[in-house]
Amino acid sequence: MGAAFDFMVSVFHYNITQFLRTPDEGNRDGFVNFVCKTWHMQQTWDERYNTPDYIYGTEPNQFFKYFIDSHVPGTIFLPGEGEGRNAVYAAKSGWVVEALDQSRNARNKALALAEQHGVSIQYELGNILEPDFRRKSYDAVGLIFIHMTPDKRNKFYHEMIGLLNPGGYIVVEGFTKSQINNTSGGPKDIDMLFSRKDMEDLFRGMEVLELYEYRQFLEEGFLHTGKADTIRLIARKKE
Repeated sequence: MGAAFDFMVSVFHYNITQFLRTPDEGNRDGFVNFVCKTWHMQQTWDERYNTPDYIYGTEPNQFFKYFIDSHVPGTIFLPGEGEGRNAVYAAKSGWVVEALDQSRNARNKALALAEQHGVSIQYELGNILEPDFRRKSYDAVGLIFIHMTPDKRNKFYHEMIGLLNPGGYIVVEGFTKSQINNTSGGPKDIDMLFSRKDMEDLFRGMEVLELYEYRQFLEEGFLHTGKADTIRLIARKKE
């Protein structure tokens, strides 16, 4: 029971109304598959974060830090925030932070890190692909190493852009397809990695302020260490 049971109840509660509206076999199979996949994913990340060490470190991602340091504080949303390194840095810099992740262990570590630094962050527990975005908008959204299959990615990134206030910013760092040859982290499914064209297509219609590929030596905890091929973007929603 405990955390695992709570998570399953929240997933069931969120999706059961859709199941009841169209209770055909296809919908029933899709609902069961969703619950099983989400449960497996949550288990995997909770196991990964089940250590006293901060597996991606406690310092912010360097590109995210650059964005925070060069923009006036406002409200920011950080889905897939993990152990809180970016959320805490943003809060220390005066931003009002909302974070979301499906791992209870990650959330607990993030809140502990925030307390250690004397700041407050709002951190919800849930699946980033199934959040409740009603009536929410932000001055910025940070997507740091958020990878998923292209079919999910297109919908998700479109939703993130929709959360921005007019003139709001989105900041992204992810691994490029060249990362498949490196051992410093990231998915081993090349379709989940980014190309420059992916970025251009995802953020078409926004004012792209920075977009470039960057080969670097990552030092972000023991799971992001070594030579890495990344792509970075800052884009602004037109007013």
